[in-house]
Amino acid sequence: HVPNIVTGIYTIGQRVIVSDVQESLFWVRYRRNENQLIIFADDTYPRWVTTACLLDYDTMASADKFGNISIVSTIIPRFLLDGTTISEEEHVFLLLLLSVVIALSWNSLSGKGHLTS
Repeated sequence: HVPNIVTGIYTIGQRVIVSDVQESLFWVRYRRNENQLIIFADDTYPRWVTTACLLDYDTMASADKFGNISIVSTIIPRFLLDGTTISEEEHVFLLLLLSVVIALSWNSLSGKGHLTS
């Protein structure tokens, strides 16, 4: 469940993204058999989101009450969307891979074009 107060619901294709007043963004999926919305990804940094905007199928922009703007992207392998479970090692690997992709994306947006330490 979304922890606090929903500030927005955004859809694109089969994806639903929910913004929360205090906990940032959540990507949810509807499971017809259980008649439930399941959170499959979220922003790891809590933000007091006041508004958000879809940039593309994988990316959201959001602004918080402190005047900060953030870009959050999710890359979820298809097999995870089907409810398949994975091992702890696979989970850690996917998180590391996602961190590298986000770092590279951020550096290309900021004009650096490479990873920095």
